[in-house]
Amino acid sequence: MGYRDKLFPKRWRDGFVFAGKGIRLAFREERHMRFHVFFGLAAVFLGWLCGIVLWQWTVLLLAIAGMLVLEMVNSALERLVNLISPEWNKIAGDVKDIAAGAVLIYAVFAVAIGLMIFAPFLWEWLS
Repeated sequence: MGYRDKLFPKRWRDGFVFAGKGIRLAFREERHMRFHVFFGLAAVFLGWLCGIVLWQWTVLLLAIAGMLVLEMVNSALERLVNLISPEWNKIAGDVKDIAAGAVLIYAVFAVAIGLMIFAPFLWEWLS
């Protein structure tokens, strides 16, 4: 076993490889994931343009990361429900609807956070 293997065992490396595969899969196959990534990057660009301060960056990045994570969990849950119950099932539909509702609630709050951070800058530019 080499130095690198002791420092970073194969099972750890494999975990990162599988996680990366999941991120790529979500981005490639989930339309809403691409939507959230696009607007997350737009918010980062706007933050850079406005020169937001550290605490604003922290809140903004937490909102973006939370949105991406929740979208991936929702997508994984939808796939799992489809696997377990390929035919229509009320409870399976309820599970998917509840998960989608959680994403919607988070998205509304993420937009509210963006507005609270960027509204003063936008107001200053417009006036």
